[in-house]
Amino acid sequence: MKQRFSLKAVLAILIMATFFVAVPVEAKALKAPKQISPKNNSHFTHFPRKVTLRWTIVGKAKYDVKIDCLSCRKKGQWDSQNGPAYKVVKGLSTNHFSFNFVGDSRSRWRVRARVGFLQCKWSPWRYCDFKTSSSSAKKPDLIVR
Repeated sequence: MKQRFSLKAVLAILIMATFFVAVPVEAKALKAPKQISPKNNSHFTHFPRKVTLRWTIVGKAKYDVKIDCLSCRKKGQWDSQNGPAYKVVKGLSTNHFSFNFVGDSRSRWRVRARVGFLQCKWSPWRYCDFKTSSSSAKKPDLIVR
């Protein structure tokens, strides 16, 4: 007795077989990078507000970083509660990212690793805040992105 498979079943088997052959072992067990710096709940007073985020290397992965700002868009709320996060950077090939933060406020960041189309879960949020003494460090009325 011949067994027949539907075209849908054959395609599903081919896709699964390709996935298991083509995806490196490290991607199958992809873990979130661990944040190194800045330390959680860091307080900064320097101006300009340049920050370098650092995390552990995960194999040959690329990285996505999400940076969020408290009260930048709406008082008492994170930007991501009212639309996109303050900054999202995708496809970094290094384990660090530097940027100038927008104002004197609380911020948070997290990172995830990607290999091909696979991505791990985001790392936990890590927090920091700025309180600069420069008169030019006032929070802007309008944030242009």
